[in-house]
Amino acid sequence: MEHRDLPHVFLKIGRTNNVEQRRRNLQTGNPYKIEVLYTFQVQNTSDGERMATRATTAVAHLMEEPAGLGGGTEWYVRKSGKTTFHTIGTAIGTSLQVEPQVGGNFGGGGISDIFGGGDAKGPGYVYLMKMQHRDLPHVFLKIGRTNNVEQRLRDLQTGNPYKIEIEKTFEVQNMSDGEGRARGAVVNLMEDPGLGGGNEWYVRQNKTTSFRAIVSAIENCLKEPHEPPTQVSGGGANGQQRPGCC
Repeated sequence: MEHRDLPHVFLKIGRTNNVEQRRRNLQTGNPYKIEVLYTFQVQNTSDGERMATRATTAVAHLMEEPAGLGGGTEWYVRKSGKTTFHTIGTAIGTSLQVEPQVGGNFGGGGISDIFGGGDAKGPGYVYLMKMQHRDLPHVFLKIGRTNNVEQRLRDLQTGNPYKIEIEKTFEVQNMSDGEGRARGAVVNLMEDPGLGGGNEWYVRQNKTTSFRAIVSAIENCLKEPHEPPTQVSGGGANGQQRPGCC
């Protein structure tokens, strides 16, 4: 994870049997773009945890955990900015006795439900989460849906070295509908930061906008009956739409 806003290049070591799917799942927890640097194909995937531990040990003299960020584990920064990524990849490859590959997607394997289980149109929660740190140029906010808020937070946190916190949750009878309405409620308050990372991450259009104002806008929208857009004049292609709630 690298960006001009960030004080370090952040590196993550982990294991999976589907590299690209794992990257996508991690990306949902991060407004900054995550890229696959190296992959190391091993034959015994059931021994993946031991292999990941071996890889981490192999670069312990080159990398360290960033201090004071409070975010996901298995994220590291280089001890010296002069250490090249090639050096790190070679050290891991040597320890695993495999050749490093740039990027990669080996396919296969199951995919976890990133919404925490349950029917997206069933009852659950809409959440507002935030990522805030003195290193960052913005307070980043995420709107999403789940039927298990704490598990969703843990899943998102694995993709981010910075701490993610729950700002507010809203109980809804239809998660998909509630999520859409929540986003509509704050369309004039928040915007996409344009960092190429996970979607559903936003920043405030105006930094003077309080979190309370954002929470209130979502609360008020979710309390109102859902009215779909209706035609108010003209009909057909020339007709005008009156937006429904949110």
